[in-house]
Amino acid sequence: MYDDIANNIENRWSGQIFNKPNVTGKEVNAKNFYAVLSGNKSATIGGSGKVLDSGPDDIVFIYYRDHGSPGLLGMPGESLIIADELVDALKKKHAANSYKKMVRKRTIRPKEMHSHVMQYGDMRMSSNFLDTYLGSHDHEVDQNFNLTSWEDIVIDYLICFLMLFQLEKAVDGSNEKLQAQKELDAEMAHREHVDKSVHLIGNLLFGEDKSSNTMVHVRPAGHPLVDDWECFKTLMKTYERHCGGLSSYGRKYTRAFANMCNAGISEKQLIAASLQACPGKNNAS
Repeated sequence: MYDDIANNIENRWSGQIFNKPNVTGKEVNAKNFYAVLSGNKSATIGGSGKVLDSGPDDIVFIYYRDHGSPGLLGMPGESLIIADELVDALKKKHAANSYKKMVRKRTIRPKEMHSHVMQYGDMRMSSNFLDTYLGSHDHEVDQNFNLTSWEDIVIDYLICFLMLFQLEKAVDGSNEKLQAQKELDAEMAHREHVDKSVHLIGNLLFGEDKSSNTMVHVRPAGHPLVDDWECFKTLMKTYERHCGGLSSYGRKYTRAFANMCNAGISEKQLIAASLQACPGKNNAS
């Protein structure tokens, strides 16, 4: 676990958490996740060094709680778990005869309320969908190429509300007040930039009439998010290189990048569009 709550000002037991994580802080990353999953102790960096040293008679349950998006799972910082890499790791675990049964469960945060809990392995061990208990609502497609629901809107505003709360409770004129204002302004500016730049890139690549439908297209069940995962990773990196980091907020657009690949958009085409959509970022570099 990331272990960022021990010294958080909202923790009533300052400096304390009541569990014993094996890996914390920046050591919580994709490289260590795969090392632990594969049982490769020599590949871990930092932490306790404990790995999943399971055998053919073991039942493995992997619990993952995150704020993900189509095609990837989020981790602290910029480290990401990409779907094709995760599938490859699970296949290698299976080929190594390292478990008898495996179930992987991803518990969602409010932003993923409408996602089915992702499971792999013996489905008899867990057969219920989370929507059974949380209820279900229709999705809507907004102007920013994102499948949204009222929960999505609420959680986005909630993040900003919490930042505003920190601002309001800080003493006027204090360093805490100035820092809270700075962080809120930066977050809002970042969101506006990501929304506008991705929207403009879509218009430049597909035209205003076709952009929205192309960018939010959801493939039928049973089809992968994207045909070429290397293209998917390349286009996201290309955007971030020319327009700045997506961050957890901007990763809601991962489906848009997948659909660019599915539509045959090349890295060169995205670079050209990004240079127009983000001239300030490119001039600064």
